[in-house]
Amino acid sequence: MEDVLRDPEFRRQYPPEFLKVLEDPKFRQEFQQFCAWAESLIDMKNIGKMSLDELAESVAERLWGVMLTMLERQVIETERAGRDASHLRAWLAKHGRFPEQEDEEGDA
Repeated sequence: MEDVLRDPEFRRQYPPEFLKVLEDPKFRQEFQQFCAWAESLIDMKNIGKMSLDELAESVAERLWGVMLTMLERQVIETERAGRDASHLRAWLAKHGRFPEQEDEEGDA
């Protein structure tokens, strides 16, 4: 992912706000964990251990976590820019995934 983020052609294709999300350490960690998990699915010793329904549910669960992390970072960036993100903040709180105040200030 780091090589991709350094590629000037890739960077030209996306707005800076999106690139900030991709560069965020918390998002990168979750995304890398998702990729490692996805790679483990094609390991011969793991093939056939899950039904297709279990696999689909597991993929959805993991992608949901990655998406919520992206949205958390978006709230932080939006509020840093002085814009209102209360609607997204409230929605994330309903799902138990809003960052604590110290995370927003970069202390955590």
